[in-house]
Amino acid sequence: MAKRIGILVLHGMGEQPPDFDHDLKAKLLARLGDTVASDVAWQNVYYQPIMQHNQEEVWKRVAAQQPRWMNSRRFFLYGFSDAATYEHSPGATDSVYKQVHEVIREAMDALQTELGDENAPLVIFAHSLGCQVISNYIWDAMAGKGIWAGRSPSDFHRFKTLSYMFTAGCNIPLFVSGMENIEAINKPNDNFQWLNYYDKDDFLGWPLKPLSTGFENSYDAIVTQDIPINAHRSWNPLSWLASWTPAAHTMYWVADGLINPVAKHITSLYGEQGNDKQ
Repeated sequence: MAKRIGILVLHGMGEQPPDFDHDLKAKLLARLGDTVASDVAWQNVYYQPIMQHNQEEVWKRVAAQQPRWMNSRRFFLYGFSDAATYEHSPGATDSVYKQVHEVIREAMDALQTELGDENAPLVIFAHSLGCQVISNYIWDAMAGKGIWAGRSPSDFHRFKTLSYMFTAGCNIPLFVSGMENIEAINKPNDNFQWLNYYDKDDFLGWPLKPLSTGFENSYDAIVTQDIPINAHRSWNPLSWLASWTPAAHTMYWVADGLINPVAKHITSLYGEQGNDKQ
């Protein structure tokens, strides 16, 4: 039976397991309740393996020299090389940029098949580097660039039904701050909302609206709201203490400050779908 709402999830930088979205999916679907959750088509975009083998080989060579601060070095190697590698030579035929975007396209194809309706609403979750990745992908799909050059994406692939984009720990400012003109994606439709969640203690998570103002696709115009939260596991005192540090970057998808309002938005969207079919 076809589902009614599609959810696409992208991970951030660094080493990631294939089920990187496990906690988010479990907590969010539980908040949605059985009726709404059963009508959700869920696809994660697991693009880290494109880079991971090469990173592992470099790490082995470096680790053999036994430098100090091994754990920190490993984090920075895997995390920041993701960002650097993804953005390197995006126009090249077999660039990592295009390979990552092909993974997104395949996930979108799977969502469309499961939904069975090109007009079904779509929701995006993106964390950390994943925010820059999906922003680039949407830009390219709407402009016919990147992997879409010379191709004709469907309305679904052009995000005509994208209702919400939830970003968390978003580090887009790290990629665009050196540019003279800082532009956001265009709104894919009039009802689109971009809600950006960040923890003030997370130096990799930033507000987006201040990036540019005063024109049609400025970040101030396109981002609906920047929402500060305290990212932590509600039941874990150590997590609560860690939320006062940059470690908050790893805890958005278990944070009630994100999960609870997002569940309300999706439930409301599900209700609108039901009204449309009456």
